[in-house]
Amino acid sequence: MPLRKIKVLELAGLAPAPFCGMILADFGASVVRVDKTGVSYPDVLAAGKKSISLNLKDRKAVEIFKKMCDQSDVIIDPFRKGILLALYERTESKLGQVIDASMVEGAAYVGSWLFRSQNIPGLWGKPRGKNILDSGTHFYDTYETSDGKFLAVGALEPHFYAILLQKLGMRDEELPQFENFLENKKKLTKIFRSKTQEEWTEIFDGSDACVTPVLTPKNVYQYAHNKERQSFSLENKTAVPKPSPRLSRTPGQSSVRLQSPLTGENSREVLLNYGFDEREINEFIQSGIVQQLHRSKL
Repeated sequence: MPLRKIKVLELAGLAPAPFCGMILADFGASVVRVDKTGVSYPDVLAAGKKSISLNLKDRKAVEIFKKMCDQSDVIIDPFRKGILLALYERTESKLGQVIDASMVEGAAYVGSWLFRSQNIPGLWGKPRGKNILDSGTHFYDTYETSDGKFLAVGALEPHFYAILLQKLGMRDEELPQFENFLENKKKLTKIFRSKTQEEWTEIFDGSDACVTPVLTPKNVYQYAHNKERQSFSLENKTAVPKPSPRLSRTPGQSSVRLQSPLTGENSREVLLNYGFDEREINEFIQSGIVQQLHRSKL
């Protein structure tokens, strides 16, 4: 895998840090999660990682961590993203750098189009739920089907809207695209409630009408498109997304098949791999700055 020689230290934290570590692990990096001592909690994003418990309030534990940092390529501090950007830049500059990225800023950056489109005439400017792209129109909304499920309709462009009308067996004068939004929405609500989600999916399958079923976590795995693409794997009766993007020669491999470590389960193994000897490790454990937990054999 592309990151198989990269060593990562992940300071345990909330979702962004373990998610970043999960991505790196899925693409082959060796990821060690640094947990607090005296704390044990499940982390569904920890599969494929090793766990060491360090009391970083102790000066000696900080020295241990710094020695581990010297031998690592990436340090993930909670809420830090952009690791691979810095890693790639390092190949030229030979220097490391700190990546400062907040969740709010990251989410805003992902939504760049939303911010940059504010001045497009007619697109925004009305109260919430009254604009073209926030369910203010009949051709860009979700509709309930006869079996209590939902369809997403996004036929914004006129050529897609024409296909939508064709599949519904309607003429443009019966359901004009840019007129009578509220009345047309009532018409579509009644129409879509006349069939089940599966029936509508079959009707629109293979077309460019921009109508798709709203899937739940339970049925996303069985959806034909996802099955053909093999977008999800089924683990413990739960659909789990496969690593993305897909690389043609060195694709990632989902770590979900691996067991998540207990907090501190790999402390001894990790320290040995980072060059500490058995005597030092025993002293660390006895003094309490390192915690080694063992998985029950029951």
